[in-house]
Amino acid sequence: MRVEHFNRMTHGGAAIAAWRLHRALIEEGVDSWMLYDRRVGIDNQDLAGDDRVLPASWKEAPPLTRLLDYLRYRIDRTRFRFSMKSRHPGAEIYTSPRDRRSRRDSGSLPEIVHLHWISRLIDYPTFFGSLESNHPIVWTLHDMNAITGGCHFSDGCRRHEAGCGHCPVLHHPTEHDLSQRNYEIKRASIQRFNNLHVVAPSLWLAKLARSSMIFDSKTVHHIPYGVNLDDFRPLDLLKARRRLNLDPTKRYVCFGAADMRSRRKGGAFLSASLKRLPGDLGIEAIVFGSGDLGISDSHIPIHNVGQLSTSDQKRTVYSAADLFILPSLEDNLPLTGLESLACGTPIVAFGVGGIPDYVRPEVSGWTVPVTDSSLMAAKIVEGIQSTNRQMLRDSARNLIVREYSSQREAVAYQSIYQQAAETRLGSVTNSFHRRAA
Repeated sequence: MRVEHFNRMTHGGAAIAAWRLHRALIEEGVDSWMLYDRRVGIDNQDLAGDDRVLPASWKEAPPLTRLLDYLRYRIDRTRFRFSMKSRHPGAEIYTSPRDRRSRRDSGSLPEIVHLHWISRLIDYPTFFGSLESNHPIVWTLHDMNAITGGCHFSDGCRRHEAGCGHCPVLHHPTEHDLSQRNYEIKRASIQRFNNLHVVAPSLWLAKLARSSMIFDSKTVHHIPYGVNLDDFRPLDLLKARRRLNLDPTKRYVCFGAADMRSRRKGGAFLSASLKRLPGDLGIEAIVFGSGDLGISDSHIPIHNVGQLSTSDQKRTVYSAADLFILPSLEDNLPLTGLESLACGTPIVAFGVGGIPDYVRPEVSGWTVPVTDSSLMAAKIVEGIQSTNRQMLRDSARNLIVREYSSQREAVAYQSIYQQAAETRLGSVTNSFHRRAA
């Protein structure tokens, strides 16, 4: 069975999650391939060494069609840019379902089309229009974009529940604005498919997908991300701190994000929490990722280790910390949290999105109400001073082993692939019998 994973980029959480699933499937004997946007290129050390990660190729259209497609694309992009309000550096992205033509050649289609983060990779009408209505499609949602008119996280807005419109992100929101038109493009593009299987990594996103009009009558599964238990496993705490030149007598909290400036990742609330910590507990912080967290007046020393490009680097940082902090204001199932728990490091987090799926009181950490930096600081102190630290580290690791292994994830997806393949076979057989009759 050949499976092709479509993900626009080769970096970021969605790309990492898709690639890890791709590798786990290969370990299970699946003929798995991963396709990305050649306009982005490979900038991920792991993916660059994988000869089954290739740029996506599209069916060549006649010259006149290509010209008309390009003109339409430029007009759409210009309209899109003029519709958007000015975006500050920490704002979430907002994308259109339209892109340059992306029609697949039906003769080269894999048995399973597996979609991941496809914004700016495919053009919804032409891509989905090139597939038969019963072709097996599995779609893993890594954020909310598939069920909204453009936003990837809605920041509390619930207009997507009624088909969008009056979008607060646009310059001139109206009932039939760009968000509403984009929503209808998505809905019209996929409503004819009868063999589309939607997968959400978190219970939170699964609930949103099941209530979405875009996925009306489609099957929605819940399959959490998996973690490679060999890549992410506990490293001796003192050894990890020696690698990072950290004081072995201090207590360390850790925070990391692809872009630390992202408002949604909660850096401002982490900063507020750190400022509330007592100065006599010997607490210091480790941060990783791109950008600057922006903490300049904290009495807590900050060790910025920059971007981490390998699993071993991440494992070292997680293992060196006493606690990992997840102050996200909205999130799916953050990989950083899974990786931290796999390395035996408990978490203090805001209880939003899919985070409570794996941050469980007295098992793997503590959750507090979103934006409550005071209570977050109190839980950090509680975690640092806990006499059951080793027991909590062991139970955090055991939770990942039981419920979030990459093998468990791969097996769950294989079951969906088999179901989708059998559904298509059944519909093809029925169609043959009808014609014969």
